[in-house]
Amino acid sequence: MKRTAVALMLVSTASWAGPQAPPPSDAPTAAPSSDAPTAAPSSNGPTAAPSSDGPTPPAAGQPLVVAPAAWPKEYPVVAWWDFLSVGVLGVGSVVVVVTPVPEPASWTGGILFDDWVRNGLRLSGANARLAASSASDWLLAIMAVFPFADAWLDAGWGRGRVDVAWRLTVIDAEALLTTTFISLGVQRLTARQRPWVAACLKDPTGADCSTGSAANTSFPSGHTSVAFTSAVLECVNHGRLDVERTGWSAAVCPLTLSMAALTGLLRIASDRHYASDVLVGALLGSGIGYLVPTLHFALAPKSTAAVTPVVSPNYTGLALTGRF
Repeated sequence: MKRTAVALMLVSTASWAGPQAPPPSDAPTAAPSSDAPTAAPSSNGPTAAPSSDGPTPPAAGQPLVVAPAAWPKEYPVVAWWDFLSVGVLGVGSVVVVVTPVPEPASWTGGILFDDWVRNGLRLSGANARLAASSASDWLLAIMAVFPFADAWLDAGWGRGRVDVAWRLTVIDAEALLTTTFISLGVQRLTARQRPWVAACLKDPTGADCSTGSAANTSFPSGHTSVAFTSAVLECVNHGRLDVERTGWSAAVCPLTLSMAALTGLLRIASDRHYASDVLVGALLGSGIGYLVPTLHFALAPKSTAAVTPVVSPNYTGLALTGRF
């Protein structure tokens, strides 16, 4: 490294020194001796190998190998107000949960395409509908934990960037709690009756009547909104952080979006929600999952210059890029 640094300093000095002044005219100059043989350059002879004491520039036409840029590509901003909002949203969500659900329902029946989709996707057997409901509960639990596990396994443990993992944890919690608070609040404001309730009013002994779900909290689908928030969080976070979209970085976004879509379909198949509940929940969750992390990345200071390692078989150095 010392020899490389000295060589870079010598190259820099020589490039700025300018043309050398000619020697004084009255200074004696040594004439070449006619007795000493001079060697004519041979076109067939070997050329001298470059010295290994310092870096040499790459040969003409020889491609440079540029080392990959450092991870993360962007750095999100987290401040004290994010911790405050997480606490406020958490308390607010608990308050909404313990708030009694309005009785009777303010909104019953399907709208637009609801009945058509329900007739096509609703499972015919009661046990099958219960199984679909349980599967959607498991998917919800997985999707709620997914962003936090990914932040610590990928950024914290895999890349050794605990600082990035902490910031992602705060951002993910803020987005998921925002979705939870809004979804639960709208459910209690709209008081829409779930699709299975009508049948239970006629036959209270039906298997769907003991599901434990609140009868008038159909709109929007909370399972779907949280699942899509989690999925879009993964898409935005990896898109902003990762330098290269390969391997897990390329697979995580379509994987989580597929899991979120499956959650919504299961809510319809289990007769827990209408299609409009699921659609609005998906739009709500996707919007929050996109806006919250995007704002945190947008507030980060942008660097105008970057130093990138450049490596070739005959040259090793640094490239400075940016706006000047």
